Amino acid sequence: MQTYGCPIGAKFQVTIPKEVRMVLGIKSKGDLVGFMVEGNHVNLTKARIQAEEVFSDEEWQKILQLSKEPSTKTFKSGRAFLKDLKKHTQKLSRRL
Repeated sequence: MQTYGCPIGAKFQVTIPKEVRMVLGIKSKGDLVGFMVEGNHVNLTKARIQAEEVFSDEEWQKILQLSKEPSTKTFKSGRAFLKDLKKHTQKLSRRL
């Protein structure tokens, strides 16, 4: 097992050593990392965002079409947005 260290910088930020980035597959700015805390130990892993909803290609086409229409709606959460979006894609399906 290899051990790596790095200093804590401003705002408690750290730079992940190159060797660790390579092992985790972190390749560019914007990649996400996850922290798993177990007692007083922390494991670092590359994080992957998983969509809550899976849309078919046909649904994505409908979503793209909807995105071109003007809207004045606002939503309190992403879940509320997805619920409304699903409703509109179903309406659009009936029209097509």
